Formats: sequence, structure tokens, C-alpha cells
Amino acid sequence: MSSKIAKTQRSKRALEAMAPKLVENVKKTLLLKGPKSSEVVQKVLRDLYTLKKPDAKLFTKRNLTRPFEDQSSLEYMCKANDSSLFAYGSHSKKRPQNLVLGRMFDFQVLDMIEFGLEASTFKSMADFEGKRKAVVRIGSKPMFVFRGSGFETSPELGTLKSLLLDYFRGEVLSKVNIAGLDRLIVCTAYKEKVYFRHYGVLLKNSGTSTPNVQLELVGPSMDLKIRRTRSAPVDLQKLAMQTPRGQRSSKRKNMEKGLHGDKMARVHLGRQNLDEIAVSKMKGLKKRKGEEGQAIEEMGNEGGVNEDDSD
Repeated sequence: MSSKIAKTQRSKRALEAMAPKLVENVKKTLLLKGPKSSEVVQKVLRDLYTLKKPDAKLFTKRNLTRPFEDQSSLEYMCKANDSSLFAYGSHSKKRPQNLVLGRMFDFQVLDMIEFGLEASTFKSMADFEGKRKAVVRIGSKPMFVFRGSGFETSPELGTLKSLLLDYFRGEVLSKVNIAGLDRLIVCTAYKEKVYFRHYGVLLKNSGTSTPNVQLELVGPSMDLKIRRTRSAPVDLQKLAMQTPRGQRSSKRKNMEKGLHGDKMARVHLGRQNLDEIAVSKMKGLKKRKGEEGQAIEEMGNEGGVNEDDSD
């Protein structure tokens, strides 16, 4: 983490804005292309830029950086543009139609995934203009559907799910207007591929209070194949998941309130041997030395026959 000390009030406010928060700010995305890029890759970057507006920056010039070979230049550009997310597109003979999605923590690469795009099945948002009826508003929060058991069992797909939710999370809201739910992103994992589909939501009159919901494909439509993944070291991952100091929840574990407001606690104890537990006894219940044998003898005399009576 940064150890800078503020010397002015302006720098103090800037450091406080960059400090970790329990509820994070909207993450910005930096989109850039590599030394060589195809038309398909450029369309994908433009569509991702459109979906992330206004919290995105698109670089149109070529960059010599390669995320999986050298991360220093990528980290420098993300820090200079205050971006926690990035998308990198390139095209080469070895890796055609290449797309890399990743995220940062403290301007260090946390994790990233490299995909191969299928150019034959790709459709951009521009291919649907003039045909669609659904209106997708800039800045609206998309709904997500993840289909396939791989998102729960595969570590790579689990990281992809978390990464996509981070990409399109937007601002955290306590209430959402139904009219603002105007788009849906569906990700399907099937046979080592991920099918990314973006739909617009049409709310039509149904004659009741519940509208008739219809989905219309608005693009982009991409078929992705995972090529490479890279995760941060374990220490950096633990640091990224820590709750900021002073903002941790004050709720105590295993404590709850009853119906009448009284506190109830749940205590977990291991198996105990009652014979080995040292229990303090009252002074009146303790037996003195010699009393135990005398008590046994008296009990035997009460149950037996007296010698004097036998005569």
C-alpha cells in the first residue's frame, strides 16, 4: 500500500480519495490495443468502451506493451489514468484475435485472463443498429446470468465471473428502479468456450401490473476461448481481500437478539469428559479422613444381624 504523507490539504484529500473503502468507488477501465490489431479486435474494444461509458478511457494509438510478458508499462499507464480495470486487444500469427481482461490492486496486476475471439461469429453493436427496438441507456446497470456448472467448479471460470461482475458493477445502490433494468448480459460456459451475449430488455404492456418482458440481442455477441490466465501471489490476494481499518463491522460473531430484545450467544464446545473435570465442592459436603470407612461399616451393621440378638 502507498505510504505517502500529505503535506497540503489538497494532497490529503487526494490520498483520502485513493484510500481503501468498505464500499468502493466506481472502477474506471483503460482500453488499449497492442502493436498489431485487427478490425475485429478494434470493434470489441469500442463496444467495451461503449458499455463502460462514462467510466472508461479508450486509447487509439498502438502500444508496445504485452501484459503477460511485461506488466510494468501496463501498471504505469493504469496508475497515470487512475484505472483499476483494463482491456488489451492484439492480433498476431501466434495469437490471432487476442483479448486480455484484467484488474489491478494498488496499481499492481491482481489477475488477468487471455481469450481468443472467433471472428466468424462475432457481431458488434454497430451490426444491430437500425434493426433493434430495445434502448440501452449509457451508465445503466446490467443484469447478469451465468449458465453452466463450470462457473462454480472451475477456478478459471470462477475468476472470469468475478472479473466480469467487477467490470460492469458500476455504482453500489440501495434501490433500483425497474425501468432502469434495460439490459441483460448472459454468459454461457459450454465445451471449453464462453458465449458472451448482450440483450436489451423490452417492457411491453401485458394488461396487468407486471409488464411482459422480452429480450432482444443488441450486441456485442462474442464466442471466447480461454488461452492463458495469471493470478497474483497469495500475499497480494490476501491483502486485496482485507477489510480497511476503521471500517470493519462492529457486529460480534455468534451474537443475536431474541424476540424480546435479550442477547443470545452461541458457544461451541468440544467433547468433554465429566469424570476429569475439577469441580469445587461445598465445605459441608466434603468428607474427612476415616469417615468413609466408618460410614460403610455402619451401613453393614444396619443390614446384618446383631450378635447379641442371636443368643
